[in-house]
Amino acid sequence: MPNIFGLVDEEGITNPLTSDLQGADFNIYDINELHINELHDQDGIDKIAVHEDFNMLNNRVTNMADPVSAKDAVTLTYFESNLPFVDTPYYDLMGAFGDETTPISAGVQPMRMYPPREFTATFITGTLSIVATSNNFEVQVFKNSTQIGSLIFLGGSPIATGSITSATYLTTDLITASCPLADATAAGLKITINGNQI
Repeated sequence: MPNIFGLVDEEGITNPLTSDLQGADFNIYDINELHINELHDQDGIDKIAVHEDFNMLNNRVTNMADPVSAKDAVTLTYFESNLPFVDTPYYDLMGAFGDETTPISAGVQPMRMYPPREFTATFITGTLSIVATSNNFEVQVFKNSTQIGSLIFLGGSPIATGSITSATYLTTDLITASCPLADATAAGLKITINGNQI
């Protein structure tokens, strides 16, 4: 009977093997453990296909190259260096400073707000539900009675943006708005302090 090398009346395989063991279209079943140094396909060119779930039994996969395509696995170092989000999430504080239809009067507006969390601000934006009659309708924004910026609604625009002079906001900071002049139609003032969460 031939042995696994195809030789007739020769001895079987040695343990450990001292020659390459080549198979042609055959399967190996019921192996409890398999210890190998390298794993290649038959010709060393094609990728090895895994046809079932591959259970790592709580062990790590190490020494991986950086990913090239969408389904490639990544190392922790690569992931932390290429986070899909910013380290400091955006955080905007928005409040309404009056109802939607009542024309805005001069002076401090009736509403006020406190930040629900600490954050850093970069600029302010404002919107009106009903645009102003004045071409340059101004809204001043205050933090603890100190003006931190102003919004100028130009040419009847419902949106205005402005710079801000105070960067850090605490939960105890009181935000108010004041209008130097009243307007016959401007209403529905909303102010957003745009920034990032600390």
